[in-house]
Amino acid sequence: MGLVDWNAVWNGEILLSRRARLNSGRFWDEIAERDQGEPCLPDELTEQHLRRIAARADETVLEIGPGMGRLTVPLARAARAVTVVDPSAGMLRRLRVRAVEEGLTNLRMVHGAWEDAETLDAVGPHDVVVGSYSLFMLDMRAQLERMHRLAADRVCLFVPAEPRMPEAVERILFGAVVSSRLPDHVLLFNLLHDLGIHADVEVLTHPREKRFGSLEEAVDEQLRFHDAPEESREAFAEYVEPKLQRRDGAFVLARPVKTGVLRWRVA
Repeated sequence: MGLVDWNAVWNGEILLSRRARLNSGRFWDEIAERDQGEPCLPDELTEQHLRRIAARADETVLEIGPGMGRLTVPLARAARAVTVVDPSAGMLRRLRVRAVEEGLTNLRMVHGAWEDAETLDAVGPHDVVVGSYSLFMLDMRAQLERMHRLAADRVCLFVPAEPRMPEAVERILFGAVVSSRLPDHVLLFNLLHDLGIHADVEVLTHPREKRFGSLEEAVDEQLRFHDAPEESREAFAEYVEPKLQRRDGAFVLARPVKTGVLRWRVA
């Protein structure tokens, strides 16, 4: 291990940004119950992800946290077989319905947490391990070791390439900037380096728009996203309002989003 304990830095960032709650099956069960499945990422970005995974017809793929199948469905069409691991029974139900609708017969679903040893015992090795916006676990060093161990050929991860919380949000919630300001792809690169794994890294930039019916709706979304207390509503309104555009009767939040891609070969 180097001079910096990158695992401790990762744990601190996960707890500070309240992302630990996103590793809960219950959290995603609630999302699955109310979400109508509208795409949250543009099709172009999904295509870029699929090109970087490059699953072949003779390969098996293991996906961590598939959600509603943004990558899962096209991967199942491209690969010999796909296994998904997810702690949310609700998300897996939604994905199962979609798999039937899509006529997929090569998709296996495992209900459980990635960091659960019994879950992984039921999974077994696959040619490719994939994780897309699903790494909310603590002790990431151990999770990366599991990915490396279960991948027969390669691992491909997609994570935020910008700090989870803008500086202004940190000041609202904590009164100061308290995080490392290091994005996930930087932390993961250093964790992998300490493990003796040299990953290729690139950053994708894509436009993203979210539409809201009102300023209040936009503020509600920010409060949920950052797990912020209701008493910070006024401060969040002051933060969000200047960023919104009025377009076709809606409030539009438009900004470029950066995604870090980390890929490495095991063999």
